[in-house]
This record gives sequence, C-alpha cells and structure tokens, in this order.
Amino acid sequence: MKHLLFSLLITLAIALTNVYTTFAQDYRTMSLPKCVKDRLGKGTVNQINYSPEGTKLAVASNIGIWIYDVQTGEELDLYTGHKSEVYSVVFSPDGKTLASGNRDGTAGLWDANTGALIKTLARKRGPVFRVAFSPDGQTIACASGSSTIRLWNPNTDEDTQWLSGGHTAFILSVEFSPDGKRLAIVFEDDTVRLMANTGELIKTITGHTSGVNCVAFSPDSTTLTTVTQYKGIHFWNTLTGEHLKTITGHTSRVCSIAFSTDGKTIISGNSDENIYFWNAQTGAHLKTITGHKGWVGSIVFSPDGKTITSAGSYGPISFWNTKTGEHLKTITGHTSPVYSIAFSPDGKTIVSGNSDENIHFWNVQKGAHLKTLEGHTDWRVSSVVFSPDGKTVASGGLDKTALLWNTNTGTLTHTLSGHTSFVFTVAFSFDGNTLVSGCSDGTIRLWNVDTGEQIRQLTGHTESVNSVAFSPNEDTVVSGSSDKTIRLWNANTGALINTLFGHIDPVTCVAFSPDGNMLASGSGRRNYFIHLWDPFTGAHIKTLSGHTSPVRSITFSPDSKTIASGAEDNTVRLWNANTGAHFHTLSGHTGAVYGVAFSPDGKTIASGSGDGIVLLWETP
Repeated sequence: MKHLLFSLLITLAIALTNVYTTFAQDYRTMSLPKCVKDRLGKGTVNQINYSPEGTKLAVASNIGIWIYDVQTGEELDLYTGHKSEVYSVVFSPDGKTLASGNRDGTAGLWDANTGALIKTLARKRGPVFRVAFSPDGQTIACASGSSTIRLWNPNTDEDTQWLSGGHTAFILSVEFSPDGKRLAIVFEDDTVRLMANTGELIKTITGHTSGVNCVAFSPDSTTLTTVTQYKGIHFWNTLTGEHLKTITGHTSRVCSIAFSTDGKTIISGNSDENIYFWNAQTGAHLKTITGHKGWVGSIVFSPDGKTITSAGSYGPISFWNTKTGEHLKTITGHTSPVYSIAFSPDGKTIVSGNSDENIHFWNVQKGAHLKTLEGHTDWRVSSVVFSPDGKTVASGGLDKTALLWNTNTGTLTHTLSGHTSFVFTVAFSFDGNTLVSGCSDGTIRLWNVDTGEQIRQLTGHTESVNSVAFSPNEDTVVSGSSDKTIRLWNANTGALINTLFGHIDPVTCVAFSPDGNMLASGSGRRNYFIHLWDPFTGAHIKTLSGHTSPVRSITFSPDSKTIASGAEDNTVRLWNANTGAHFHTLSGHTGAVYGVAFSPDGKTIASGSGDGIVLLWETP
C-alpha cells in the first residue's frame, strides 16, 4: 500500500492571548494510524473532564482521547485503541483509570498513567453516549442508544445491574449524584428518571417541552438541574422529585451546565458562544463571559473551583478565571467537519469549506494554515472551488448564497443572491468567466464572475440539486439531483439536452473526465453505486460497486485514467476509469469523506472528512 504523505487537520486558530502553540511533544506523531506519516490537528471535541487532582484534562474526540497538561497546555498522550469516535470520557475518583464511551457501542477502561487499554465492555446495541463513575469508583454507568443503563464493575468486569425504571425510550445521558446514592437518567422523550442506586425509581421528571440537553447534581446531592434547549434551567429536589424553580432568560440554546464546587453558582454554556453565571439559590444572572468560539458544548470547573474550562465541537479549548471571567489560555487544534476541498491550479494551496461557517486556506507543502475567510452566515460551507487562474475562490453555503473571494487578499468581491434555499454546489467554467450553482430548491443558476450578475436560471429538477459541473469544452452543464436523475444542459442557451435515468437513489455527486469523454455519478441511500456514462449519447457504460455507504464525492485524475470516490464508509476508493475495476482503498478517516480532489500534477489525492481532517495521499 502506498504510504500516506501527511495530513492536514482543519484547525480553527483563534487569535486569543496566551495561546499554546509550542508543543514539547509533537502531537502529529502521537499514536499515528498505520500508513500515516504526519498529523496536524486533533479532531472534534465531544466532552472534556479534569483528573481529580486537576493536573490533567481529558478530551474525548473523534480520533481518540487526548490528555493535556493543564498548566502548560502540552499534549501528554493520545489514547487510540478503540475503533470509532469517542463520545464521553471521565476519570475514576482516584485518578488511576479513565473510562470512555464510544460510537461503536463499546466502553473502554484505560490506565491513566500509561494510556494502555485495560478492558473493553461491549454493549448489545447502540453507541455509548455517556459514561460516569460512581463516587467510590466501584461502578461505571454506561448510557447508550437503548432503553437501559448498564452498570459495570470495573474490577470484576461484571454487570451489576441494568436500570430503566420501566421506560422504553432511548437513553442519552446518565449522571451519579456526588454521594453515590442516586442516578439521573436522561431519555430521548424529554423525561428524566431519578433513581436510587439500588434500582428503585424515585421520580419520573416530566413537563419538559423541548429536548433535555444535560443534567447536573449539586455538590451536596440535594438538587438536580435539568436543561432544556430554550426553556431554561430547572431545579428539582432529589429526595422527592419536586420541582423547585426555573432559571429563565436564555435567548439561545443551553448546551452544557455545571455547579461550582461550593454549590453557590451555576454556569451554562450556550449556542450563542457565551458562558453565563447564575446564582444557584435565587436564579439571578450574575455575569457573562464572551469570547468563546463556537457553541459551548462542554463546560467544567477545575477541582479547586478557580478555573472554568470550556469547549465546543470545534474550535479551541479555553480556560477562564472563575472570579473575574478573564481569559487565561487556549489549547488549539480541535476542528470542525470538512464538507468540500479543492486544490489551487498550481497545487500549492488547498481550500476547504467547513461547518464553522468559514473557508480555510492551507499550504500543501508545510501543512500550515494560511488564512480564514469569514462571510457565510450559516453553519456549513457546502462547496468551495478555485477559478482556473487561481485568483478567485467561489463558495456555496446553507445561508442561500454563493460568494466570490479574491484569493490573494481574502476580500469578498461578490455575493450571489437569488437562491431560495441551501446552495449545495458551485463550479467554474473552464475559462473562469461563469459560475454555476445548484440549490436545494431544485434550481440551477449561472452567474457572471466579473459582475456577480445572474445570467440565467435552469429549472426542471423536482428535488435538491446536489452537484454541478461544466464540461471541458464549456458547452454543457451537468447536474445531479435528489430526484435520482442526471441532467445535461446547454450552457449557452439553458436548454435541456438530455436526462439520464438509472440511479435508484439520490444522485449526490457528478464529474466530467478532463478529456470530456466520460461522466461519473455517485449516489446512495440503499445502493451505493457509481455510474459511468457517455456524455454525448447519454448511454450507460458501467456500474462500479464497493462502497458500503452513500458516495459523497467523486473526481477524475488529470489524465482521466483514474476515478477517486469518497463515501460515508470513511474511505476513498480508486477505480480504473477504463475498466471500472477497483484497485485501491485509502483508509484513515474516522468520519464520512465529503470531498476528494487530485492535485494538478495527479501525484497527490486530498480527502476531506466529517472528522475535520484533510488527508494527503500519494497517488498509487
């Protein structure tokens, strides 16, 4: 197997004070998967937790468990050994072990000193969303996509109990009370069950009118707080289940909460990128910390209560002074999913569209982040592409716009407005004078790149247009749609030339070969096929099968001899364009591959994924 050249992880570098950029150990070489030469970046963040003595921070990510030195911000270790994304991580009360909950339905127990995987508990079904240690360290509770909580004895590896309280809805989270006498179990149907550690149901807490995001016990175990998306923080008596009060006033979604060590204060992390302080007795708002990047999805107090640590699913991990709200330091390198990538014409730069609303530029040779373009106003940049001369980048996003950017200055030159829904795809003509965009409303629009004016609109698709491309001779536009058809249009008149039938699932991606003699299309929902077509006659040439999940991206090599496809099975597959034979699989991503591209010289393949990483591979 050809070796992986190196990887670029889309790092949302935030220019805050005291940012840690010096690493005593090079995290790029920690626990590298087989065939990976280099790693720049650390994956997305799902949960953070302190060690009991407060010297280490554990981060559950989609590529493993990162262990940081709290004082220096250095990466101490990366635990890998699991086979999928880590959703939850927690230290044992004595700090000697670490428990993790994983997407593959397993819970892991790790030696916190060596990083060795001690044992694995396999569940019957569903990912393990949350793990929690009992205060005495003798029990681990595992919450997964089922209707029961599994209590696991980490010493004997035996199940001590299965708890559900008679409920049948899926479980999302579980927490032990600090005294170990109770558990709070969060169900998908917006209920919370308060249970004794003996398995006795104390109270079913109902009345939430929106999803319960998280729960927290007060330090004295007498109060339970539950958080709903927009309805505030609710307080409940843990002995009786009685509702005590509700903190209202949130104007955005509450994503995480935590009690201070003395129980007097509650902090909440919100989707508006702020952290709020509340008086736990009166519910009064005390202060707000601003400056966080991204939703505050996980928030914790340090064991001594002097520091608050916050993280979102992407962006940095930030540390704040509890009393003053002052920003102390930041650990960078954690990321957002990549939905589209493209090489510059000279092959020296990669541009990526991410789920952080931004566009990122990367130096291919050094793997360095060059700049970030901010302009889209909804969470996902679905498509990015360089103009043939490399002077312009076009992007399409969920904010219903396509944007044109000056590559050198990073300035926004034109906003292409008119689409009534998500812009999923953009492509330049080969002379760079025209941009085509496809929308989820089923329309296609052609734009003058110099003026930003709309040239014409193409209608006919009955569902979302997911992918568009120009033919090399610029006479034809091809579009792939969720209506399961491929349409060929006259680029000059807008007339429909041909409609290709054959896919039984939504068409997710289309691409012309550089020589113009072949058209490739990918799809998926039930069957994950790639179809090859004669673009002149519309004749079906052959079907390529092998992916085990929907195909999300497809491209030809510059010499038209090789097809590269990326799919939700986390792989890139390479195919002989003439015979249709599959001859190589590139494995290394831990998320769906949404973007794939050949370098202009054909020697390198870039793949962008939902794991937030762009991997660069040597072409076999």
